[in-house]
Amino acid sequence: MDEGIELTEGSARDRRRKRLALGCGVVLLMIVCGTAAVFLTQYLARGEQMGDAIPAALPATISGTEGTAEVEGTEEAAVAPTMEAEEIAPGDEPDTGDEASPGEDVAPGEEITPGRIVFVDDRGRIGTVAADGGESRFITADDERIYLFPAWSPDGSKVAALGAQESGSGVYVVDDEPESAITELYFSGSGPPSGSGAPIYLYWRPDGDAVSYIASGETALNLYLSPRDGAGEPQLLVEGQPLYWDWVDDESRLLVHTGTPLSDGRLAFVDIAAEANVSPDLADAGYFQAPAVSTGGANVAFAEVDDDEGRWLAVQNVESSDVQRTAHEGVVAMGWSPVDQLLAYISPDDRTPGLSLNFYGPLRLFDAGTGEVRLLANETVLAFFWSPDGATIAYFTVSQGAGEQVVENWEQAVASVRGKVRRQNDEFRLSLTLVDVASGQLQHVVDFRPTELFVTQFLPFFDQYAHSHRLWSPDSQALVLPIVDEDQARIFVVPASGIGLRTVADGGMAFWSPR
Repeated sequence: MDEGIELTEGSARDRRRKRLALGCGVVLLMIVCGTAAVFLTQYLARGEQMGDAIPAALPATISGTEGTAEVEGTEEAAVAPTMEAEEIAPGDEPDTGDEASPGEDVAPGEEITPGRIVFVDDRGRIGTVAADGGESRFITADDERIYLFPAWSPDGSKVAALGAQESGSGVYVVDDEPESAITELYFSGSGPPSGSGAPIYLYWRPDGDAVSYIASGETALNLYLSPRDGAGEPQLLVEGQPLYWDWVDDESRLLVHTGTPLSDGRLAFVDIAAEANVSPDLADAGYFQAPAVSTGGANVAFAEVDDDEGRWLAVQNVESSDVQRTAHEGVVAMGWSPVDQLLAYISPDDRTPGLSLNFYGPLRLFDAGTGEVRLLANETVLAFFWSPDGATIAYFTVSQGAGEQVVENWEQAVASVRGKVRRQNDEFRLSLTLVDVASGQLQHVVDFRPTELFVTQFLPFFDQYAHSHRLWSPDSQALVLPIVDEDQARIFVVPASGIGLRTVADGGMAFWSPR
């Protein structure tokens, strides 16, 4: 570990940071779990209070390593997996992976993966590091601001992030250089229009000249756009609650989904050049979160409901407006291949109580060219991410362990993960598996103990984060994961082979540059 990344404990600056974390409880809560506070209840029964879906307490540190395990599910359901797995013949079931452990060396002859990794350490600083752990540097100073969810610009030269301090919170851009000057795009205390509140998510425009982001407003969420140099006031594009979006390929429009099904749900294009003009709705918005625009912008994917309240995953050709549909249960979460007109999606298999309000379920592939649907993984998948070359999909499940330690009705425990994980459990593990899109072959890579932010904030909204925050390396040969090891949150590079896992920094969240 490079000395520049090591933590210094007991300093006066650290004590001030701890006081800041406590004193800014409201601000940090809005940023760290603001997304959950707004979004997690969108499909719950109308009588359920929002507070029931918000984690009761979060640690003051960014890493989320404090606390004990608690996953609330049905009364009889509990998951207590082990790290061991049976060896299974290749091609039949996922291959056995290794539990994450620190400090493993790079395998002899292994090439260093390109790109850089951005991470946030336990003191709220943003750092970047190469995939081999070298060339590490902090790009924000050790000041009173705490940063979260950094996202690389499309050219990999800058990082945008949420930030909180005693006086408020905002959106900031910084170059990937040691302690660079920080550009403020938005601040909830004084800069942006009246009625604005804490920002909770950001997403670079594909050309890299601007950042889109949402912030809490007086009655709903506001979607803003700011140039990356911070010039002028943020442009208010649209408002709604909840609110998800994807950029259309020409970068002058967004496909925006707001509201809830059978109520105030909307699905429409927003034209930035035409003073944020909103088009007529594409469909009666159904049970989904983030819409998805295919590579090249030929097709858009979303969910809709029909007059009989039937639930459909829809793929619409933008030019012809022709729509292909396939039925789904529960909620559906989707994502396009980076290189093909192939749409991966997950949703429950049936209307089992609890699952019908979640998207957890088997991973399937919809071919927009043929309309065919193919099953890729018959597991209860929590989230998935396409590799940049489109050849592989990485997906996460709850580690089942072995034998009697797997509860009979464990799917219901999985369903409750959404918004019900209160604190990390020492025994709670996620499994990372890769599926080859062409052959369907599965490879189990690793079981690991995730950080709290990864479980409670990132995975439940993976379909939106997949647009803006990358886990995969640019060459599709590795992923970066925040893993709790010996009660310390560390950033691991996980090769797709599962061999040669290595730590590159201490921290609670990390994302790979696009190049």
